[in-house]
Amino acid sequence: MIFCSVIIPTFNRKEKIRKTILSLLNQSLPKEKFEIIIVDDGSTDSTQNVVKEFNKKVIYLRQENKGPAAARNYGIRKANGGIVVFTDDDCVVPSNWLERILSGFEKHKNVVAVGGYLEAPEEILRSNIFARYESFISRKNYRVSDKEEVSGWENPSGGTNNLAYLKRIILEVGGFDETFPTAGGEDADLKWRITQKGYKFLYLPLKVEHHQDYNFKGFIRQSRNRGSGEFYFSKKWGNVPTRITIFKNLVFVTLRFFKKLIFEKERIMNILDFIFQFNKEKVKLSLL
Repeated sequence: MIFCSVIIPTFNRKEKIRKTILSLLNQSLPKEKFEIIIVDDGSTDSTQNVVKEFNKKVIYLRQENKGPAAARNYGIRKANGGIVVFTDDDCVVPSNWLERILSGFEKHKNVVAVGGYLEAPEEILRSNIFARYESFISRKNYRVSDKEEVSGWENPSGGTNNLAYLKRIILEVGGFDETFPTAGGEDADLKWRITQKGYKFLYLPLKVEHHQDYNFKGFIRQSRNRGSGEFYFSKKWGNVPTRITIFKNLVFVTLRFFKKLIFEKERIMNILDFIFQFNKEKVKLSLL
């Protein structure tokens, strides 16, 4: 198997990054087949001390705070692998994660990217409504399923929490766009540029656990990040919504919510979906 580089940008996640690293050190893939690169995006907590506990098992890089796109590009420049694999600093990957991803590249020689999906741990899914909503959105909006799929832009994979690219393809399109100011939209932008060249992605039903804070505060933060990401993606590619369009979307979201609330059984999910979508549109409006 080809040597690969796992790249993780991090910012003030000292409590979570340790679990991410430990899951990567527990891979079934032989350790000589991959490297782990942590890019500290100017953390002000003790993230650096936590990462350095692992000594020579990980490569620690640090930069001034420039955002996750810049951090990933820094990691790519330092990577020795022909395949670069991404996850986030609040994720825990399964023990066969790298082996499954590399096998995907070997099995499907025509793809340039291989990825899976993100979901809360099973025990949290059973009891936490915000975790269930995240799973609901993944399956509804991003077409997450239990079947493999080779396709282009419509492919369910593409989020940098669970994704690998051929390094040469990322370099071919110029890497992540560092003008995206927040963690949102920069991964979709990279996927768009790559698929517009005719390249294909492989989606695997391969789960990475998301250990974010599943509470109302985290729920609102996630909706704001997605709203911001969608706005800057649209701005870059020539489809910036006007104020009138956003107000129309807000009205549409509201009307659709009441229709779903009356006719569909998943009332709690519909309420959360309304808050989430409404908040996203408000974020876009604030960015105009």
